[in-house]
Amino acid sequence: MALVSIAFFCFGIILAQTVGLTVCAIGETYTEEFLSDFWDSLSTEDQKSVEDQYNCCSFNGNNPNATIADQEAYSECLEENPTYVESCWDKVHGQVFKNLRSVTIAVAIVVVSQIIFLFMTTALINGINMATVNRRMSNAR
Repeated sequence: MALVSIAFFCFGIILAQTVGLTVCAIGETYTEEFLSDFWDSLSTEDQKSVEDQYNCCSFNGNNPNATIADQEAYSECLEENPTYVESCWDKVHGQVFKNLRSVTIAVAIVVVSQIIFLFMTTALINGINMATVNRRMSNAR
C-alpha cells in the first residue's frame, strides 16, 4: 500500500512540474509584454538606474510599435546620453530568452526522468505483488 501512495505522490509532483514546464514554454511568447508592463510600473528613478546600468535608453523606444511615451523617453534619453543607442529590450532580450530556454530544458529533463521513475515504480509495485501472489500459490500447493 505504501508503494501505491509513493506512485501517486510522484504523479502529483510530475503534474505540477509539467504545468511549470508549460508555463515556461508558452511564457516565452509573452516575455516582452510582461517586461514592458514591469518597466512601466518602475519609477522614473529606477528606469534611469537600469538605463545607466545597461547603457540603454527606454524599454523599447526605437521600435516603431512602441508607445508614444516610450518613444519620447527614448528620444530624451538619447539627447542626454548619445552613446546609449540601443533600447533596454534590445540589450537584454537575447539573455532573457537564453535563460528561459535553459530553465525550460532543465525542467523538461527532470520531468522526463521522473516519468521514467514513475513507470519503474509502477513496474516494481506490480512485480512485488506478482511475487507475493506466486509465493502464496506455491505455498498453498
